[in-house]
Amino acid sequence: VPSDMTFEVEFIDISTPNDVTFKVTPSKDNETYFVTAQKQSFVDAYVNEGMQEDMLRKLYYANDPRNYHVGVEEEISLYIGGLNTDYCVIIFGFENGPTTPVFYFPFKSAGN
Repeated sequence: VPSDMTFEVEFIDISTPNDVTFKVTPSKDNETYFVTAQKQSFVDAYVNEGMQEDMLRKLYYANDPRNYHVGVEEEISLYIGGLNTDYCVIIFGFENGPTTPVFYFPFKSAGN
């Protein structure tokens, strides 16, 4: 079922090269959404080839319950593992598949 839910992301800590910590505020408090962070090059490879749906399936088929949230999440920490690398937080509504457009929030990891 399509949803008009949107998301805001506030980056809390991007000062280490291994983790990103951020706050997610969805526009709806009662719908599930999926959150992950991936290298920007990973996202670009799929999106530029018109294969965004393939990318999403690859992400949510991993079926890690830590990627699914409902309501405001004050602090989500994700392992990223790359020095001075362009990354993207990826968020979309989810209920047996994507229910919203995909929202991308780019950032650069810390480096030496």
